[in-house]
Formats: sequence, C-alpha cells, structure tokens
Amino acid sequence: MKINYFINRMLTSKKSGIIIAVAILAIILIVGTFSFALFTTSNEKRGALNITTGNLFSLIESKDLNQQKQITVGPGETKTIRIKLTNVNSMEAKINLYYGSSENLSNVVVRYSPDGNTPPTEHGKVLFAYDTEGFTEEYIIEIRNDGLSSVTLEFGSDAGLYNRPLVLPIGKYAITTMIMEI
Repeated sequence: MKINYFINRMLTSKKSGIIIAVAILAIILIVGTFSFALFTTSNEKRGALNITTGNLFSLIESKDLNQQKQITVGPGETKTIRIKLTNVNSMEAKINLYYGSSENLSNVVVRYSPDGNTPPTEHGKVLFAYDTEGFTEEYIIEIRNDGLSSVTLEFGSDAGLYNRPLVLPIGKYAITTMIMEI
C-alpha cells in the first residue's frame, strides 16, 4: 500500500515528473553514446592507419672532416675522404648526403668512389632502423679543386620517410657522379 501511494505521488508531482524525464533522457544519451563509440572503434580497427609523427635524424662521422663537418681543399689539390652515414632512428628512413660552400664551386668536382657502398641519389637512400643490419654505410668521396684558391666544403645530411623523395636544402648539392676507372 505504501508503494502505491509513493508511485502515485511521484507521478502526480510536477517536480518528480521533471526528474523522471531527465533521468530517462540521460539513460538514453548514455546508451546511445556508448553504442556509437563501440561501433566506431570496431569499425576503425578494420581500416587502421599507421601514422608517423616527429622528426627523423641522421649522423655523419668522418676523421677527415673537422667538428663542423668541413674540409678545406687547396688549389690544384685532390683529397679523398671517408664519410660514415648512419640512420639513428628506430625506423627505416631515407637519408641524403650533400655538400655546400659559401665560396664559388665552379672549379670543384665532388664525386663518389666506386670503392665504397652504393651512394644515395639526390632523392636519398633508404637505410634500415638503428641497430639493425644496414643502418649505416660508409662512402668514399673524392674532392678535386681545379681553381686558383682554396675552398672549404661543408657536408650535411637529411633524413625523411623511406617512401618519400628527399629535397636538398637550398644552396646544397648532391654528390651524384661516380668516378669510373677504365
């Protein structure tokens, strides 16, 4: 009897009716949101994307270059240097090796030697993830200065996604020509 009295009073009271309506609406919203989230999550698993964010880096090491990765070549001089290029990332990356100078390079020839590894093209070369086989390579480079004054070359490298071509920085040059021995 007391329960019937309580239910009748709840249904006839204006405040109680509003509270019941808000509670029913909240339950509908919660159930609807949960259903939508569950459906969306299961749908996304089928077509999941792998997105890489952040920066990729490379490392140049050479006993023939100074701390600023530079070398000076005198007039009429030819120098041969070894450069070790390393992918320091935890994923495959395309690595690019280039050189530049603030001086006139019209009489300077910079070439890869055939004695080293297959060099990167101007669009880069894929090196494997750090600490796996193929994450580092060494290149032998010949620099010939046919000019009348010394030139200082600075070497650099870039890293990017393995499936995208790299673009050289402005004012930098790719080392693309191989020295062919006959």
